[in-house]
Amino acid sequence: MRSLIAPAFGPPSVYQVLESPDLVLTKPTEILVKITAASINGHDIIMASGKTKMIQVLPLPYPIGLDYAGFVMAVGAEVQGYAPGDAVYGFSLAGGCAATQILVDLARAHAIAKVPSILESPAAAASLPAVAVTAHLGLLRANTFFAETGGLAGKTVFIPGALSGVGSIALQLAKRVYGCRTLTAASPGKIPRLTELLGEGVVDVAVDYTTADVVKELGKSTVDFVFDTTGLAADYLPLIRRSGLCLSIARLPPGSTLRNEDPEAPPQSRVACIGQNVMDGMDTAFRTWARTRYGVTYIYQKTDVSDADMSALSELVQTSMLKPVVGKTASLDDIETIREVCMGMFSGKGGIGKFVITMP
Repeated sequence: MRSLIAPAFGPPSVYQVLESPDLVLTKPTEILVKITAASINGHDIIMASGKTKMIQVLPLPYPIGLDYAGFVMAVGAEVQGYAPGDAVYGFSLAGGCAATQILVDLARAHAIAKVPSILESPAAAASLPAVAVTAHLGLLRANTFFAETGGLAGKTVFIPGALSGVGSIALQLAKRVYGCRTLTAASPGKIPRLTELLGEGVVDVAVDYTTADVVKELGKSTVDFVFDTTGLAADYLPLIRRSGLCLSIARLPPGSTLRNEDPEAPPQSRVACIGQNVMDGMDTAFRTWARTRYGVTYIYQKTDVSDADMSALSELVQTSMLKPVVGKTASLDDIETIREVCMGMFSGKGGIGKFVITMP
């Protein structure tokens, strides 16, 4: 098999394609998947850079890729519901999906589902799992937060990063599933493409953040919910009405989200434990500041791995509640293009939609 890895922590310029023996089933609960496409997330770039190596255990070489689409090659004796030849897609928070094969163990944390028939290509399927589940969970949590006032229906939401991986999906779900008034921010080159890529009427207001002050343009205390996909939650708090919500997937997380509860994971160092405790304190301080200064509830949203969430995603896709936004693509054979596109993500220029790697 072949896989995209970072042999040492660093920027995408160090990425390599590793040749290794083909995978085989080792447990009765495993599914062997032949991957046809995988997509890259900002999470991959951050982890492979080593920026978090002091506060969580990371393997080397680092296996890249959270999302995959492919076909079942073989199943263990205890696997039910899947058979060789099934088209599947999913994601793994442990990475390693930018490869020609992957083992999915149904007895451990995993996320896999059959590909909805409406999706036209492996690239489209591979672009969705992690970002779409993240968007779905964030909006679901916000809908629960506003339960006493009718949920998100009719609420005004601000979701920056209009054509980012999570932002592009969250905007579609906020409009089509929850009936929100949707505001966003994007660069001038992307704003004209919002209707084309997301659909007619998905975005109500789009601000060019390169020429306008987003808060001044939209107005203070005009938004019920900010879904922070860019890490700028502190900048956008003035937008939110008192008793509103700011949910972030991009700010520094609380340390508790980095504690690996997997009994097979290696133990964490004392330095990592101390660092995680410091992060918990910083998260508490930010939540307290948001509440006392603006009257806003702040939540950090962690994406967990769940077949139930993948099933919910498949239903949303099949009923046309969302469509994938695929940006650039490259073959696993084209390591130079992979490095170039990932370097753009590393520098904060994520481009449009998801970057997908196809398997030769």
